[in-house]
Amino acid sequence: MSPFLQVVIGGVIAVLVGLMLTPQIVRIIDVNAKVSAGELIFGSLECLLFFASFWMGTTVLASAWLVFKTAAKWKTWDTVEKLKEKPIDNVEEIRVRYKSFLAGTAANLVAALVGAGVAAMLGSPWATAP
Repeated sequence: MSPFLQVVIGGVIAVLVGLMLTPQIVRIIDVNAKVSAGELIFGSLECLLFFASFWMGTTVLASAWLVFKTAAKWKTWDTVEKLKEKPIDNVEEIRVRYKSFLAGTAANLVAALVGAGVAAMLGSPWATAP
C-alpha cells in the first residue's frame, strides 16, 4: 500500500476513534457534560497532530503541543488552587473541567496511537496478499 494511503487511512481512523472515545470519557467524568461542535473539531485537530507526531517517529511535535496546552491552562489551574481557600459554588465545576481536559487529551493520544498502529500495519509486508 502506498505511504499516502497509509497516512490518510490512519489519520481518518485516529479521528474517528477520537470522536467516539473522547465524548464518552468526558460523559463518564460528568454525566451532564455537553461536548460542543467546536470542542469536537479542536479535539480532532489535536488527534491529527498527535497522529502526525507518532507517524513521523518523533515526539517533538506532540511534546511541544502538550507544553503549549499546559501553559495556556496554567493560569486557570492556579485560580483553582486559590478558589479552594474560599467557599465558592463553582469549584466542583472547575475540577470537572480539569479532569475532562486531562481525559480528553489522553483519549486523543490513545486514538492517535490506534491510527498510527493501523497505518503501520497497512504498510507491513504481511498485510499484503500474495
